[in-house]
Amino acid sequence: MLNIHNLTVNLAGDTIFKQVSFFINEGEKVLVAGPNGSGKSTLFRVLSGELEADEGTIAINKGAKVGLLKQIADPHEDLTLYQYLEKSFEALAAIQKEMKAIELKLSEPMSDDELTALLEKYSQYTETFERNNGYQMHAMIDEVCNGLSLSELKDQPFSKLSGGEKTKAGLAEILIRNDDVILLDEPTNHLDVHAIEWLEGFIKKSNKTILFTTHDKTFADQTAMKVLEIDDTEVKIWPYGFSEYLKKREEFIIAQFEKYEEQQRKIQKMKESIAQLRDWANRSNPPSVGLHRRANNMEKALKRIELINKPVRTEQKLKNAFQEAGAGSKDIVFIENGKVTNGSSLLYQNVNLRIKHKDRIGIVGRNGVGKTTLIRCIIGERELSDGTIKVGENLKIGYIDQKSHVGDSSQTILQFFKENLLTEEGMARNMLAKYGFYGSSVFKKLSVLSGGERIRLKLSILMEKKLNVLILDEPTNHLDIESQEILENSLMRFQGTIICVSHDRNLLEKFNKIFWLENQNVTIFSGPYSYAKQKKRQIAE
Repeated sequence: MLNIHNLTVNLAGDTIFKQVSFFINEGEKVLVAGPNGSGKSTLFRVLSGELEADEGTIAINKGAKVGLLKQIADPHEDLTLYQYLEKSFEALAAIQKEMKAIELKLSEPMSDDELTALLEKYSQYTETFERNNGYQMHAMIDEVCNGLSLSELKDQPFSKLSGGEKTKAGLAEILIRNDDVILLDEPTNHLDVHAIEWLEGFIKKSNKTILFTTHDKTFADQTAMKVLEIDDTEVKIWPYGFSEYLKKREEFIIAQFEKYEEQQRKIQKMKESIAQLRDWANRSNPPSVGLHRRANNMEKALKRIELINKPVRTEQKLKNAFQEAGAGSKDIVFIENGKVTNGSSLLYQNVNLRIKHKDRIGIVGRNGVGKTTLIRCIIGERELSDGTIKVGENLKIGYIDQKSHVGDSSQTILQFFKENLLTEEGMARNMLAKYGFYGSSVFKKLSVLSGGERIRLKLSILMEKKLNVLILDEPTNHLDIESQEILENSLMRFQGTIICVSHDRNLLEKFNKIFWLENQNVTIFSGPYSYAKQKKRQIAE
C-alpha cells in the first residue's frame, strides 16, 4: 500500500528525515510515535502530498487516495455542519442526480437503440454508485455524527462551531470520505470517552490503511497493529501493538547500552595498549620500529571500528511527587439534593454525594454534560441552583483547570513560578529543573509555551505546595505519554483526596470511585472506570 524509499526531508535548514525507508501493508493500523518535534506531522504532510520531499520516492497503490486530518477543519462559513459533511459525497451526489435524470427520461418514448444506450449508461452509474456505498452515504453521516457526539450540531452553521467542534467536524469528514489511506494527527483531541471508544471501534473494523498519532495510551493499545517510531531523522518499524512495543523498545535500549559499554571498554583497552607499545618502543635504544608498527596497526584497527551510539533514554520531565499537608476534614464535600442549571437548561438534579478523605474520584461523561461545572461548584466558583453543598474545613486545595492560560502572558516561567511559590530565584531554578525547565528555558515567556509545557508548569507549582485535596480538570491533556505515566504515579503516591475530570481511561482505572454524569443525573460507581462501564452495561440490559 505505502512503499517509502530513501526519503529525505529538510525544513528551515534542519534535516527531519534522512534516507528513511519503510513499507505499510494495506489495511494496517499504524501508530506513528516519537518525541514532540521529531517530525510526525511532517511525515503526514509528505505522505498526503501537502509537502514535497527533497529526495526519495513515495509509492502508493495505483488509484489510491490519501486523506489527512487537519487540527482545524477548512472554513465553510455558509454551510451547516451536515451540509459540510455532505460535500464529502459531492461526486456521488452528482452521479445520483444523473441516475434520477435517466429514470425520468426512461418514461419518455425513444427508439430501441436510444433505450439500450441509456440503460447501459444507467448501469455504469449504478455500479459506481453502489461500489462507493452511495446508498449508505446519509446513514454513514448519521452514524459518524452520533459516534462523535455531533448529532445535536448537524443544523448549526459551521461558522458558529467552536474550534474543538470544527476539529471534530474535520475528523467526521475524513472518516466518511472514500479515501484508501487515512492520516490522523491526534484524532482523540476534543473527544469525550464515549466518542474515543466509538472511534476505536470504527478504526478496528475499517478495512482502510490508517496511520495515526496519539497521546492516549489506551487508544493506542486498542488500535495499533504496529508502531512506526521516528527518532533523530530515522524511522524504525516495530511489528507489535503499543504495549508490546514499549516492552521491546526498553529491552532493545538496555541491550544497546550493554553493547555500547562493552565497546567503550574495548576501545579504552586498545588505547591503553597503543600508549603502552609506544612507550616501550621509545624506551628502546634505538627506538623499536616493530613496536611502533604494532602500535600504528592497532591505531588503524581502532579507527575502523564502527562506533555504537550511546542510547538516549528520555529524561523525565516530572520527577517529584505531590507534597502533602495534614488530613483536614474527614468529609471533603457533601452535596444533598443538588440541582445545577446552565441558563434555562438543566444539567443535573437530585445529586446526592459524599467525598471522603483519601477518596480518588474520576468524573466522566459526554462533552457538555457539566463535568467542569460540578468541579466549579465544589471549589466555590459557582453555586448550586438548588440543594445543599458543604465543604470540609482545613482543606488545602490544589486546582488545575483545563484552560491553557497561565498567568500574565508577558511573564517568564521563572517569574510565574517565583510569584506562585514566594521563593527566591536560586531555589526556584533548582525546583524548575526537576520539571524539565533547565537553563535559559526558564526565561521563556508564558505566551510562547506549548500546551504540554503549560500543564507541566501548573503541575510543578502544585507539586511544591503542601496540599490535602487535588482537583484536576483533564490533567493529561497535551502531556506526552511518559509525562502522563509519571503524573499517574505521583497521583497514586499522594495520600490526600483526588477529584479528577478525565477522558484518559488509563488514569481513570487508578480511581476508586467514578461519578458518571448522564441524562441529567450523577450516578456513583464504587470502582474504577472499567467496573463502572460494566455496571452501566448490566443496568442497560
